[in-house]
Amino acid sequence: MLFFLEQISATVQASFRLDKPVSQLIPYIERLENDIFGEIALPNTKIAILSIHQSVAPNWSDVVFGVLSDPMNVPINPVYMSVLKSSLIDLFLQQSNLTFTTSVVGNASLFEILKFAGGLTVIPAQSASIWQIREILFNFTLHNSISEVLDKFDDFEEELRFGLQLKSDENVYVDITNAHGSTVTSPVVVQASVMRGFESLLPQRLKQIAQTIRGSARKNLGLNNVVFGKVKEIRLSSFLKDTLHVYPPAPAPSPQLTDHSEPLISPYHSPSYSPISPVTAETPCFDCEVSPPSPSIATEHPPAYSPVVSPTSYTVAPDLSRRVAEVSHGFKLRQDVERSNKLVSHLLAPSSSCKFI
Repeated sequence: MLFFLEQISATVQASFRLDKPVSQLIPYIERLENDIFGEIALPNTKIAILSIHQSVAPNWSDVVFGVLSDPMNVPINPVYMSVLKSSLIDLFLQQSNLTFTTSVVGNASLFEILKFAGGLTVIPAQSASIWQIREILFNFTLHNSISEVLDKFDDFEEELRFGLQLKSDENVYVDITNAHGSTVTSPVVVQASVMRGFESLLPQRLKQIAQTIRGSARKNLGLNNVVFGKVKEIRLSSFLKDTLHVYPPAPAPSPQLTDHSEPLISPYHSPSYSPISPVTAETPCFDCEVSPPSPSIATEHPPAYSPVVSPTSYTVAPDLSRRVAEVSHGFKLRQDVERSNKLVSHLLAPSSSCKFI
């Protein structure tokens, strides 16, 4: 096992495994440092190999390196630290790989982040779009490392979905944080959000999830406690807490029935009836023989039309109906008087066959 003094001052440390024995790597320490720096090159920094020791597997070696400021008394720029963190996470998630200029040192695998000042958050590769804005709904603590959760992430995700009682079109997304900036030490804080496709959930559905979380706390959120340990410190976000006070929307008011007892005046007239205006109606001729009123004119009741035939109804005003009835009744009386007079005249008139003496 080989150690170097820089290990004391390095605030950023990572490790990887090489398929070569320690003795074969010692002559190439400087080459390893240069190749690593080429992968994550940042201004005012340098790479130092902190230790090389034999791995648990024969003829394999575990290499630990640190990122140091250069010069040593000047801290690394915060922007560069952010870029460095992203580069190391990419290596950890195998989204990029360490490559070496010589095959003598072998191939790198099992990249881990051992320490990063300020903590470390890893977002597992999931189906969510990188442009998707996710609202953190709750978090909880697990006595696991980031690596242990990711090694069994498919089971973790499926069990958490079951514990939250999600629907088929809903997905859970998580971030995993280690306060020490390590992927190999525990505990971790899991921050979770739930979305429906690419959309946020409605308040009423969020309320159901909040109630489910509170009810499933004793059930370990659905996670296997043998594999993932005991879920601790479940905390709802203030946003999710607010949904617990959301009430279902009030039902829409029932449509009120229209009172059709009042006559409806329609701007459209039925083609089979034209109302008679008392102003424009002609004065009846009482000296003429008048035929009975035409059937098209109502004498006692206003016309009633079926709503199926005519979509609009027309009601004759009561005064107009009454006046029409009075006129018709006058016609009938006048007609009866004239007929009586004619009959009397005919009876009193002398017959052509009679002679007066």
